[in-house]
Amino acid sequence: MPQYYVENNHQAIISPSVFEEAQHQMAARHSGKNRAGSMGVFSGRIKCADCGGWYGSKVWHSNSKYRKTIWQCNHKFDGGEKCGTPHLDEEIIQALFLKAANAIFAEKEGVREDYDSIKDTLFGTAELEAERLRLQEEMNVVAELIEQCVAENARVALDQTEYQKKYDGLDSIDNTQMDITPFRNIINEMYAKDTSRKIKSALHARRMQGKYMATTAPFGYQKDEKDHNHLVIDEVTAPVVELIFSIAEEGVGLHTICNRLRKAKVLKPSFYKKELFERFMDEEKMYDWDTAYVSQILHNPVYAGNLTVADKPTKTMRSKKRQYIPYAEREIIYGTHEPIIEQNRWNNVRKILQSRPPVIGESSSGYDNIFRGVIKCADCGSAMLAKVEQKRKRNNVLDKTFYCCTKYRKFGKEGCSSHTIEARTVHEVVLADIQKHAGQALTDRKAMVTEIAERLNLQMSADREQQKKELRQCKQRVSEIENLYAKLYEDLTRELLTEKRFQMLSARYDSEQEELTAKIKELEKSAIADKEQLSSIEQFAEQISGYAGITELNFKIINQLIEKILVSEPVEIDGQKTQRLTIHYKFIGALETLE
Repeated sequence: MPQYYVENNHQAIISPSVFEEAQHQMAARHSGKNRAGSMGVFSGRIKCADCGGWYGSKVWHSNSKYRKTIWQCNHKFDGGEKCGTPHLDEEIIQALFLKAANAIFAEKEGVREDYDSIKDTLFGTAELEAERLRLQEEMNVVAELIEQCVAENARVALDQTEYQKKYDGLDSIDNTQMDITPFRNIINEMYAKDTSRKIKSALHARRMQGKYMATTAPFGYQKDEKDHNHLVIDEVTAPVVELIFSIAEEGVGLHTICNRLRKAKVLKPSFYKKELFERFMDEEKMYDWDTAYVSQILHNPVYAGNLTVADKPTKTMRSKKRQYIPYAEREIIYGTHEPIIEQNRWNNVRKILQSRPPVIGESSSGYDNIFRGVIKCADCGSAMLAKVEQKRKRNNVLDKTFYCCTKYRKFGKEGCSSHTIEARTVHEVVLADIQKHAGQALTDRKAMVTEIAERLNLQMSADREQQKKELRQCKQRVSEIENLYAKLYEDLTRELLTEKRFQMLSARYDSEQEELTAKIKELEKSAIADKEQLSSIEQFAEQISGYAGITELNFKIINQLIEKILVSEPVEIDGQKTQRLTIHYKFIGALETLE
């Protein structure tokens, strides 16, 4: 089958001459009797003049002082008709080759002149190049006239019959000397590319405005009847999306999610398309959810109220292949429509999916590690490994399990210390702390918010009023300094104030104004940070209050409330062994260190 190559498409690793030589050598080494070898410098280069076979090397008297290498035709001892050409000593071949090469090198100037003469005679293209340039100039002129004709027809209402005659006349100018059809194809190609670029630019601009440009709405949404570029929640399918995210928060895999949806007899999206478009649907598979589609739902920011500008754009105008853009690099427009899943919850699910190990849930040991990805070593930051010690004679698997530093397990004391802590201790301490804060949030939320704010050194009501008062005073003083500047300049122009005195007062006011401006920025920045932190505390109180009555922990609760748990190395204080556990809650961070 013939092969075609596009030359100079990209930077070459191997030069074309070396590549061609390698192809020549590979072709010479084909299978069969006449294939060329590569055992010596003359392999594949000496041919028999009688039969056309290759000469091969043979070693005579290999174990004696009469050892020598000869070259003979490979067909010399074949069955049937044998080749009668004599053999040649390798030393004689080398001498003859050097003699011929030296003769050529001695007359290399003459050989080069002959080569240049032959090359100019056979491959000289000066006349063709001049003719090409002349035709190119003529095509440029015709192309310009065609563009003017098309532009005039687009700008002014012309008689189409006259326009077609004029266009055909330009098309057939000196048609006996040149054919501009290839050039017209180039112009059409440029026009198509320009149109494609303009369409993509227009679509991109509309997406940047937060407009939904797809033909159909994603599962869980429907298009607004008043604005087809805006999404509204579909009350029928949105609960299914809510259910999928709720199951994903438990840390289970995609197959488990699909199995639960099938057992709950949740209709998959294609069933709703059947009702809308009256398409045939296999009734037996209406609950058969696909893992790829579930993954697409869990990773799609549209369910958090955001739109992706372009997740899989086309590579070129003519290609239908799409370029994949990683999730982290995609351009997202936030707050374009009402979310089904809150942003913090969507981020939490994304984090669970990214940190999820290949095999999770109950292992062969029977222990479900609900703290996976959360509990870490306080010294090196490595994850804490859950180890089930089956040798322990205890009934509950929780009492057989302990956590230790992963780095210690891999490298021993050179990597880190063990930081060993019992799994039951972690469960009990974390559960008690969550119950404590949840009870406070439920009984007296305002007091809890105040207490947490004081622990985080936030400005509370009285302090904030003092801060606002100080901010107003600073701004008022800056305004006064501006008025004093104007008055000083007026006194200077009336000669009521000397130049020296003016410069001294100006420098003093400049210094004071710079200090006030810096203080205003600091106060405003502090006020904004305190306000955001206070909002986070209130959000934490709202979220944790829903877990006031829990009696046991699970993966979903841990990942919704806790950012990380740091385990310190046990230390001995007053003869008693103590180990510290620091819980970093989401929104607010660490509140206290537990022992």
